Order: sequence, then structure tokens, then C-alpha cells
Amino acid sequence: MASQFKNFILESASRIAMPIGVYAGLEITGATVKDVVTDAQAQTEAVLALHERFNTRVLLTAMDLSVEAEAFGSEVRLSADEIPIVIGRLVTNENEIGTLACPSAGDQRTAVHLETAGKLVKLSKGIPVFGGAIGPFSLAGRLFGVSEALELSLTNPELLEKLLRLVTRFLLAYLKSFRDQGAAGVIMAEPASGLLTPRGLGRFSSHFIRQIVEKTQNDNFSVILHNCGAKLVHLP
Repeated sequence: MASQFKNFILESASRIAMPIGVYAGLEITGATVKDVVTDAQAQTEAVLALHERFNTRVLLTAMDLSVEAEAFGSEVRLSADEIPIVIGRLVTNENEIGTLACPSAGDQRTAVHLETAGKLVKLSKGIPVFGGAIGPFSLAGRLFGVSEALELSLTNPELLEKLLRLVTRFLLAYLKSFRDQGAAGVIMAEPASGLLTPRGLGRFSSHFIRQIVEKTQNDNFSVILHNCGAKLVHLP
């Protein structure tokens, strides 16, 4: 863990909570879910409303695990009162994976979350700001299908790794963009990798996350892994 945020934790007089609850702020601001995931100002206001109500120690952008897949070209359903949902599979075979183009950080709605992070940094008065991003295997699952990606890890692992190298290239640029906005770090959500075997998690998730961490983390920028699907057997 990068030293600045580690020191922020260790020097705190009490345990620090970082509730992932931006959408709950809509009860205060009156905005819709669609507003928050498409408008940086609406998202910023929801984050700050929660901060003012609960005196939070860290500011987090909205957890939206659809934006990266949408940047690649996936169809996403937006609604007023539900989080965005990725619809269908973008790639279904080796040829489609081979011709899939890597988007740029800031494409589609990734720009909303990057802009929100920048706004929060300017308004935070020194409070750490963390962006949110999906993990590489979970993103591959959004593009290829989770069940299909799990099957591919057994039947054609080299093809899965090809897709993972592509999404990792994008995620690396996306995290660097959060860093450029002045964020203290990113919380990377990788829930689908908990469905892999421990060996599979090491090969198809941790290996690629490690590359991202090594190329983005420094004294002022931390990567926090959030893997709610993992079990103790995955920990090593």
C-alpha cells in the first residue's frame, strides 16, 4: 500500500470506515441514478451530501461496474432508479476477441467518473478522494460472459489471457487518469474472480492486477482491491 494513504490510516485515532453508498445520497439531493452516472455535477453533489450528513473521512466516486464495458462497446441499460446493467455479450469467439479495439480512458461515461474525481479533489479540503474501477477478470466477464469466461479458463486459457491483456491495458490507462485527476487512489472491484479456483484466480486475476498496481501505485496513489467473492482459500 502506498505510504501516504497507509499513514493516513495508521495515524487515525479511530478506525476509518469508507462506506460505498453514493446512491444513498440521492435521497438527499433528489437526483436519479441515471443523473449520477451520466452527470459529474450530480454525482459530486450526492457524494458531498453524504459527506456533510455523516462526516465521512474519505470521498468515493460512485461504484458503477458498467462503464468500462460500455467504453469497449457493450450495450448498457440506464434507468432512473437502478444501477446500470450490461446487456448481452460483446464478444463471443476468438475472432471477435482478436479484433476488439481498446478504448481510451475518458471514452463514453468513464469521463463522468474521472470528472467527478477531479471535482471532488478540488472541493475536498484535503480529504482523500478515491475513484472506482472494475477488475480485469470481472471486466472480461462483462465482455465475454461470466460463465463463458469461467469455461474458457479451462478450455482455452490462452484466449482468455489474450482478452485479459487487452482489458488490463485499458484499466491501466483508466487508473492513471484517476491519478492525474489528483485522486488518492482507486478501489478496484473484482467480484467475478472469486468464482475461479485459487490457481485460476492467481493466473487470470491477481497476475494482471499486480501489473496494474506496479505501474500506477506510488507514494500518493493507492490501489485497494475489493473482492467480495473471494474465500479464505483464495487468500494466498
